[in-house]
Amino acid sequence: MNIMFSKGLSEVVAIVLAFSIISFSILYIITSMPRPIQLDVKPISDKLKSYASEDVIIYPLSNSSWAIINTGSISINISYIVAFDDNLNKIILNPMKNNDRCTTSGLSIVPGKSIEITCFNEYRLVSVITQSGRVFSIDPQLYISHLRQLGIPMMSLLPISLSTSSLALYLSNPEILEMNSINTTIPLQLQLNSSNINITGSISASLVFVGRNPINNKFNVLIIGRGIGGDSLSIEGQNIDMSKIAAFRYRLRIENFTGELKIEGSNALPGIYPCYIDTDTLCSVNIDGEADRVTLYTNTSSIGNSVIGLDPYIFIGDLDNNNSTEIVFVTQDFSVGDSSKINDALTISGRQHLYLDSTVSPIRLIFSQRPIDNKLYRTAVLSLRFFYWDNSIDDISDNDNRIIMRIGIYDSENDVFVYSVYLSYYELCRYRGVKPFTYSYISKDFVLYIPHPDEVGRKTYYIALELYDPYSNLGNINDADFIIGLEYIGIFLG
Repeated sequence: MNIMFSKGLSEVVAIVLAFSIISFSILYIITSMPRPIQLDVKPISDKLKSYASEDVIIYPLSNSSWAIINTGSISINISYIVAFDDNLNKIILNPMKNNDRCTTSGLSIVPGKSIEITCFNEYRLVSVITQSGRVFSIDPQLYISHLRQLGIPMMSLLPISLSTSSLALYLSNPEILEMNSINTTIPLQLQLNSSNINITGSISASLVFVGRNPINNKFNVLIIGRGIGGDSLSIEGQNIDMSKIAAFRYRLRIENFTGELKIEGSNALPGIYPCYIDTDTLCSVNIDGEADRVTLYTNTSSIGNSVIGLDPYIFIGDLDNNNSTEIVFVTQDFSVGDSSKINDALTISGRQHLYLDSTVSPIRLIFSQRPIDNKLYRTAVLSLRFFYWDNSIDDISDNDNRIIMRIGIYDSENDVFVYSVYLSYYELCRYRGVKPFTYSYISKDFVLYIPHPDEVGRKTYYIALELYDPYSNLGNINDADFIIGLEYIGIFLG
């Protein structure tokens, strides 16, 4: 029995010893293995927070240098510079390496500070890429502002002085002055078109435009209204009873006028007189003088939908007396309204008459005096100054958002815009007050892309502008009428 006990004890000791040897062997193997690399891993939310906190403005200092301004809340590091050459070939540069294309005054920018990047020869900075991977590009609007500050000349596409007849030189289809331009519910018919005449009279008006001709200081006048009892004109001694030939509507345009022009007894100065819009009554206009041309359109009995020419809807003259002539497109006649009623309407002898005018197709002006060779130029910078007014009191509740103006690079051979921008109703209606009548001049700048010959072949393009009145009516809505005055279009090609 003692022998058996000794044998069992020996087996236990052997097992413990074997287990110990195995355990120490495993421990040795584990401790001898290479240690894993220790990484300081930040939460992904911190990285996103850093990414979102970066903000940069690139501002041109000269034709070859740019300021990179850190407008964000954290420091940033510039990793790459993106530039174009004259052939629009893109290059990506590492600012850490010396090169003969673009150099930088530094790489790290703390909030509120800036560095300067200078590019040589034909290279132009486009954007920078930060260490986090964000790309910041130059704002075209800042580039335009810089061109103006440097005094780089912009060519005006509109002459200082125009006449209605010379406007035809810019229209893509001059025939629209006489036909197929305006849908109207009360058509206008040409009653008089005379040159070098004396004109006197007293008439009732709903809306009057008075502008100066900067070349000769004579006045251009557009009078809109209807004839009532006692209204008359005398043209070269021939009397015209306006209450008979213009009982529903007239438009009288007087060009290069000298003499006396009074509105409500006061001498008229350049500007817009919104008689009926503000007061719901017609104002008196007294005329006595000479004019190079007088055109009279009227309606006395023919009431019904019709398509007529553009001519009675155009006024040309310097309205704000700044020696720049406005081209004014006007479909407004009498009243204003909202979504509960027709905007432009008038009750005559107990019956309501609707004055709804809209364009059949866009009124397109093509500025062919400045051809654009796409082999020589890559972009066109356009500056536009104009004013806008419409007769819808409740704006977007009364009208859908439709295109009012379009401007761009025009291919006359194929009769298409190859690149264009739009201005719509919802944007433009912010710049005016309906009643009382108020408006302000709007300045807009656009950068337009000119297709490269590698894409389309060598082409000659032009700048073109289109005006629309897209509203006739749909019940009591979508019935706006407009006054749009175009004063300046400037172009810089680069």
